[in-house]
Amino acid sequence: MSAIADGTFRAQVKMRLCPEYALGGVTVSVKYFLDGNPEPIDPTIVSSNINSSDNTATFVIDFPNTYGTQRFNVKGFCTASQGESNPSNTLKVSNCDAIALEDDDADGLLDNLEDTNCDNFFSPGDKSNRHNRDSDGDGVTDVVEFLDKTDATNPGVSSRPYVLAGAPFDPDNDGNSNPVAWRPTSGTWFIQDFPGTGLSTSFPIGQAGDIPFAYNPRGFSSDFGVIRLIANQYHWFFHGVGFVKSDLSPTAEIVFGSFGDNIVLGPWEEAGVTSPAVATLFNGFWSFSVYLRDGTVRSNYWGQEGDIPRPGDYDGDGIFDRAVFRPSDGKTYVVKSSNNTSAVYSYFPLASDTLSRGDVTGDNIDDIIFWEPTTGRFSAARSEANFSPASPIEESLGLYGVHLPLPWNQIGSKTLFSVVNHLTGERFYKPNNSNAATPVSVQWGIVGDSML
Repeated sequence: MSAIADGTFRAQVKMRLCPEYALGGVTVSVKYFLDGNPEPIDPTIVSSNINSSDNTATFVIDFPNTYGTQRFNVKGFCTASQGESNPSNTLKVSNCDAIALEDDDADGLLDNLEDTNCDNFFSPGDKSNRHNRDSDGDGVTDVVEFLDKTDATNPGVSSRPYVLAGAPFDPDNDGNSNPVAWRPTSGTWFIQDFPGTGLSTSFPIGQAGDIPFAYNPRGFSSDFGVIRLIANQYHWFFHGVGFVKSDLSPTAEIVFGSFGDNIVLGPWEEAGVTSPAVATLFNGFWSFSVYLRDGTVRSNYWGQEGDIPRPGDYDGDGIFDRAVFRPSDGKTYVVKSSNNTSAVYSYFPLASDTLSRGDVTGDNIDDIIFWEPTTGRFSAARSEANFSPASPIEESLGLYGVHLPLPWNQIGSKTLFSVVNHLTGERFYKPNNSNAATPVSVQWGIVGDSML
């Protein structure tokens, strides 16, 4: 049994023939019936093979794959001059049986464990997306979330909880990122001044199950909010001034995006200003959609099934570029916002973590960064060298099974390679990204908090 083409799956049906078949003058046919429907349906038979030596017939049949969990009751009939025989015993098959043999995204989970209603789409009720190894884009593969018993469809409920952001979080405008933690049990945000010697504050906004995010509003300092799934749509709730529209009116809530979208907020329309944005995998392609200040939505395709969205400012104009990382060939594919041209960069140091983001050299252009969890090593292809794999920046930081990387930790002009222990909230970085430097420790947050 296997998937064969859009709209069908293929199954092999083997049946024992009626004893009269060997005497001649008898034909064999198969039909199927949908559960609860007595009307027979003639199947699409790809091939048939009659084995007279053991009096069996084998049929290869294409079934429609659009009936979800509903089963097809397949029966065989012998027909002679006297009429049609009683049906054979029933073989039951369904699309669930077909996808139980597949792992489309090679994430270690068979498709029927992810597409639980077997409708071939990622829809509410599914455990994860059978076409995307990290369904919610939180940096944790679906199979890990399945084993950890976390929600692979919600980046706010993860074994690696972090605050989504498209830029460094700097609410006091001193050029240094502020450690921030969001506590879902109370819906409280905790912000620490850098380097931990100044005022620390807390604010209540959000509830358990929300997706925390940080944003840079137009004309104001960095702030934060939560995204809540209501009736399968994303509702963005902004703390502070909110999202500033083109008529300069602020709004505290936006409805944009839906279940299954990966959230890729960042400066998509104006440098330094966060736009709500999502990446959607549908029919084998990624679509990047941005909520613009005039209230319209701009959507563009880029990337294919198996890719991982990793937008950033790779051309230095301050605007995010559409970009995906393709694990199958180890390349990053970019569409530059400055001139709408595409580029392909081949840097891939056998890493499995692609959530690290930022400009680690201080030239105001994001670099292509990876972190290798087994070795605790950061490596980055530098924008100054056109992201060449020949001379990367490398730094050892973090322990396997203990730390995970955090994006956007900016100190001065550089984003610093950073890791966090989610059990303790302790973060580590090395000043100036110097591999020889002693790691600096900053503790902020507790187990269960989302970190940034």
